[in-house]
Amino acid sequence: MRTEESGAGIKDILAGAVRHCPDVTDALLADSQGVLVESYVDGGGADPEELAVQTMAAVPALGRIAASARVGRPSEWLMVGDKGTVIVHRVGSLELFLILRVPAEEFVGKARLAARVLCGRLVEVLS
Repeated sequence: MRTEESGAGIKDILAGAVRHCPDVTDALLADSQGVLVESYVDGGGADPEELAVQTMAAVPALGRIAASARVGRPSEWLMVGDKGTVIVHRVGSLELFLILRVPAEEFVGKARLAARVLCGRLVEVLS
């Protein structure tokens, strides 16, 4: 159950992602239904609630692709467009997903690593 204390911790973790990884402009936490739990938006451009809904709408198709490829349950995926990249990472065994947005001209490797670290921190705060 989310409390005000954990909510503040989540916001701090998401803000830290943007502060410590300047390649990230937006950091969102959404549940599996696309409901936005928390967000920290630094770069603008994307509507956080719409991004959460549309990202989670893709999960069933990604599950079918993963099953066809026999790679197991998806834990991370990227969508690369001509204006940027969206990185989605499952938060541990929780039905929550970290969503990071990175502009097109930025390197996504550092942001992917940050997502893995952040997910560990989120599990600690939410457990």
